Amino acid sequence: MVFFKKFIPIFIIFVIFYNILVFYNSDYFLIKDIQIIGKNELLKNDIIKKLDVLKKKNIWKIDIKKLEKLILEDIRVEKINVKRKIPNKLIIEIEEKEPFIYVRYKERIFVSDKNGNIFSIYEEISNKDLIIVKLVNVEELKDFINILNRVDTKYMDLISEVYKKENYYIIYLRDGIKIKTDTDVETEKYSLAFKLYNHLKNKKEIDEYLDIRFKDFIVK
Repeated sequence: MVFFKKFIPIFIIFVIFYNILVFYNSDYFLIKDIQIIGKNELLKNDIIKKLDVLKKKNIWKIDIKKLEKLILEDIRVEKINVKRKIPNKLIIEIEEKEPFIYVRYKERIFVSDKNGNIFSIYEEISNKDLIIVKLVNVEELKDFINILNRVDTKYMDLISEVYKKENYYIIYLRDGIKIKTDTDVETEKYSLAFKLYNHLKNKKEIDEYLDIRFKDFIVK
């Protein structure tokens, strides 16, 4: 009798544990929906297709860190956050790389972020109004990126394209004015150049180009 009384709590604990285990592995927790939150529809669709194999799998058995690492293998993804919504839904928040410029290379147009990482193509980007740079070789990209990163963001919309000519670069503005520059020109010089550009444009005294390659002055 004493033994039986001692056994009852153990039996109850076993039954509870068994039922929890059965419930844990039941169809109630099989993934039925995967929600992707992000701006790039093509990227979202690609990820949904890639993760379709997770459906009908137990939500508790998904390794979240491993899943985030898998999604980050896509070069278009900057940051990722995966959450479980019990009982059967995964919510995946994606932060895409921010398009900075178009890169024209060998008759193709690619997309680069501000760090010079090529991560997409023209057709995938909804914002078509980006600066275009023209490359002869891939190694040149870092110089274009360095030049454009020195331009204040408030002036970026004025720029149409940038290309290299001999040993200098030409920033081509949307109204046809050209700014001649090189990799040695610092941020302050660009700010002065665009202020001068706006001043001369308002007075209708601007010529075809501004040359900011000289150390102490700007040639117009």
